[in-house]
Amino acid sequence: ITLAYLCFVSGPIYILSRFFNVFLPLFIVVYLAVIGGVNLFVDLDAFQITMWCAYVGILCAWLALGYAVAYDEYSLFHILPSCGHLRASTDSAQNEAVVAKIKSEYFQVRVYPIVEQLLMQRF
Repeated sequence: ITLAYLCFVSGPIYILSRFFNVFLPLFIVVYLAVIGGVNLFVDLDAFQITMWCAYVGILCAWLALGYAVAYDEYSLFHILPSCGHLRASTDSAQNEAVVAKIKSEYFQVRVYPIVEQLLMQRF
């Protein structure tokens, strides 16, 4: 019962609270602009505007990098290169070409940075 409570009740509430905490400064500015009639660049101090713009910039960079990581993770772990055949391929020659591309991408993303780091440390 405790594990089910943690997985199906507390887990989604925790994830929603994380999203709420990340996007709260954006919600505050939208609320002030729409409901409160506050002009961001006229009615607020320069320090508040600077800090808010820095937060939005970091949030945009975080979202862009998160998208890049999610794309690589999807490519590497959801295509299943270890299967005997791929669903989209019709013949074995096409299957082998796709598997070679997947393994090359895996090498570029996972193995090559480690080899590069080891070589940089060594030499």
